[in-house]
Amino acid sequence: DSLCQLVPDLTDDFLTSIDQPLRVQVGSDDRPFIICDYNRDGDSYRSPTTNTFAPPIADEEDVLLPPKLRRLEISANEIFDHYRGLYFEGGVSSVYLWETDEDGGFAAGVFIHKDGEGGRRGLEAGTWDSIHVFEVVHNGRAAKATYKLTTTVLLYLKVCFCPRYVHVCFRTHSYVQGRSKAESRWLHDPASGAVASSLSIAGGSAP
Repeated sequence: DSLCQLVPDLTDDFLTSIDQPLRVQVGSDDRPFIICDYNRDGDSYRSPTTNTFAPPIADEEDVLLPPKLRRLEISANEIFDHYRGLYFEGGVSSVYLWETDEDGGFAAGVFIHKDGEGGRRGLEAGTWDSIHVFEVVHNGRAAKATYKLTTTVLLYLKVCFCPRYVHVCFRTHSYVQGRSKAESRWLHDPASGAVASSLSIAGGSAP
């Protein structure tokens, strides 16, 4: 935030090129959601549950998802909210979808934030931020789709033997290719659990 205030003209470039710690905001439905560059429009952020921006923006309908992707986003949020509760036993998760320049392609971002509890094995405080970006690219008339998954995990730890926070970051990439129309549909249908399985495997161990 301090750097953005120092050089405001470079805010967009800075936020899109450097992974930032995830932050949490409460929507108009009193449900917390993660705010990041993937649901940002200027100084406003879109809630995945209400599908509205806070603060409101002009011409909001022009930047909202088409109905098909919005239904996919709703289902994905329900799946990962359940996954987060079972796997992380707390925290906040949000899923955001957006259209890409590829014909029929789209991308999804799955974000999980959890503040760690102190007093465990020398840990005084800590934060887990996992960022999963899943891109779907259709491969022309062959009715195939390539799925590119990039996972970034940011850990902020304060331990008893170190007076400062320790920042740990790691990133992984993986690819999956659908071989038929049926398989392609199955892979990015959240009801099938394929996206959830892929992202949970890449997410590593629970905090």
